[in-house]
Amino acid sequence: MVSDRLIDSHYVTARKVIGSYGVKLIAEAGGPGPPIWDSNPVDGVKALGAVDIPRGEFWIRHRGIFLVKQVASAAHVYDKRLVDGESFTTWRRWVDGPLVYKKLADRALCEGLNCFSFHTFASSPPEAGLPGWAYHAGTDINPTATWWPMVRGLTDYMARCSYMLRQGWFVADVCYFYGDQAPNFYPGLCDVPEKPLLDGLDPRYGYDVCSSQVILQRMRVENHRIVLPDGMSYTALVLPEQDHIPAGVLERICALVADGATVIGHQKPTRAPGMKDSEKETRKIGRLVDELCGRGEVPDKQDKQSVRIRPIKRGRFIVAGDRSKALQEIGIGGDFEIAGRGEGDLGPLDFLHRKTTEDEFYFVCNKTMDPQRLTCRFRVAAETNGQAPEFWWPDSGLRSACPDWKSVASGHTELPVELGPLGSVFVVFRKASTATSKPLDSLACETFPAAETPAPLTLDGPWQAEFPEGWDAPQMTTFAKLQSWTESDNEGIRFFSGIATYRKTFEVPELEAKRSRLFLELGDLAEIAEIMLNGKRLGLAWLPPYRIEISGAVQAGTN
Repeated sequence: MVSDRLIDSHYVTARKVIGSYGVKLIAEAGGPGPPIWDSNPVDGVKALGAVDIPRGEFWIRHRGIFLVKQVASAAHVYDKRLVDGESFTTWRRWVDGPLVYKKLADRALCEGLNCFSFHTFASSPPEAGLPGWAYHAGTDINPTATWWPMVRGLTDYMARCSYMLRQGWFVADVCYFYGDQAPNFYPGLCDVPEKPLLDGLDPRYGYDVCSSQVILQRMRVENHRIVLPDGMSYTALVLPEQDHIPAGVLERICALVADGATVIGHQKPTRAPGMKDSEKETRKIGRLVDELCGRGEVPDKQDKQSVRIRPIKRGRFIVAGDRSKALQEIGIGGDFEIAGRGEGDLGPLDFLHRKTTEDEFYFVCNKTMDPQRLTCRFRVAAETNGQAPEFWWPDSGLRSACPDWKSVASGHTELPVELGPLGSVFVVFRKASTATSKPLDSLACETFPAAETPAPLTLDGPWQAEFPEGWDAPQMTTFAKLQSWTESDNEGIRFFSGIATYRKTFEVPELEAKRSRLFLELGDLAEIAEIMLNGKRLGLAWLPPYRIEISGAVQAGTN
């Protein structure tokens, strides 16, 4: 009751009032909740569903707050296009570069975020000097940051990913009802060092979290799938392991099963929450539970492995603690898998799957600093659907063909995915008739063939370096070899924190210059570089192995 009053009087009312002026309400309506701030006694998913744009938040290192999954779930079950997040909050000052931000961004994207709101963009006038003024819990992505002139590598990456992840619908097998109590948040603790997984559901499957309101007002059944008004759908509804549930919610669940839905539960609820008509409601719950589970049947809470399927009219109720096993029993294999690994073991990779009316795509990222080349299986029957997979690279905006793919059993498509350290890619399945056309308008991508791998040409010997005036570093110096500034005997270089310009002249044999594709790899770089060759700007290198294509700019002889 307190939760409903707070949501209605605050978020619902505020949305109506400002909406009358054409303004949208964006709010962190779902927390962070207890135990961090215990003055937020609401149902987090329902509160987030009451605003126009739900917002969460995530921090860098110092605190474990990473509140995205609940916000994305609310957006999916309440038909919100944007999933916003207060992003990169930290008390660390002037330490982190774009690679740190990308790693966090990728986790947020895999949890469903598609709109980054920097916390905070500090206003720092020239008289404040450098590094300037900063908000104590903000982030250092602003004009006083050392790498600000090259920030577009990161921001373009986040923009491309965000745009893609606003298309179509999230693909999830499970909608998890997380109970009816207040306060109620998912996950219950905000300190979640890894992407939160639903208990009993391995990471090969996608899931959302829903409130009582969604079950009562938004769910229906179509072709044995649980469907929401905007087209979002699920294979199964999963019930929480709790001894209480509102009688009205359980009654609606029974109706969904009768209409053809699949519901998975493991613990028998025995009572109704609250005090109003509690005895009458509890008796009703007993009757409804017998309808689902069978009279006298009591699931063994310790038995997590057995799966018992009970047909009920057009639907079924499954008693199972292992939700993944329950899905496999009804013929639903993993959405994304790595060949050669155990069930549910995605190793260094993470993913998110979305689909449009015609196409499907997966965002796949490498969570580690080790390069990966893995054979991956996607739950898309590409050959049957007349589709062909492509790689769309969000760091560069380019896309490439995927020639080495094949159809495998159970309606999956298998193909090799190669990612650099903390690398990421969209694997896009499109109709073959459109696979050679331009992608979604705002990406402005271009196709390119598979790269050749010639023997490397090492650029050793001295490099000339130029430092800006007024920073106590020499305006011009020569490094006998590439080294960290912190190893320099010159104090002006050793303590320098800014942008320096390196120059080198090198020779390329005519045979090498004529190759179809050539790359410059910069090695151990900190943190980002803009490359120019023979007067042509070639772009930014900001991801390991800090490699950029120089085809078209390189020439035979002197460069």
